Amino acid sequence: KFSEFVKAHLGERDGSIVDIDSDKVLGKHKGFWFHTIGQRKGLGLSGGPWFVVQKDAAKNIVYVSCNESRLDRPQLNFVVGKMHWLDKPENFGRDFHVKIRHGVRTTACRLEDLSDDRMQIHLADPDGGIAPGQYAVIYDGETCIGSGVIE
Repeated sequence: KFSEFVKAHLGERDGSIVDIDSDKVLGKHKGFWFHTIGQRKGLGLSGGPWFVVQKDAAKNIVYVSCNESRLDRPQLNFVVGKMHWLDKPENFGRDFHVKIRHGVRTTACRLEDLSDDRMQIHLADPDGGIAPGQYAVIYDGETCIGSGVIE
């Protein structure tokens, strides 16, 4: 299971699940990295349906809402830090692909080099599931060339 892989590599750290609309603590989780934006199942909350709408990586808080429309905030651009390159491209002025959640789907993008370890990613199509603390994995064709943490 993916959750077992994540647990083995990142461990567990207790944090709060908070209603983003009322700022009320609804429950606990074992690490924001186990949750994805848009997730509905496995939260262990009553009175829902609840959706993960935001994550605060620094404070280890998972924000939820019953209002599914809070997920409809698509972004075209975001910044990725702590870049780790397997094969850093010489030329950023061409198309790449990025994956920001598990699964097979990638999104066409352009990369803008901001510094040694930061990139601005410009998506071809808006995405409503981008959250700080998630990893963005960069592909050149079918080849993974690097990754970083969404800021």
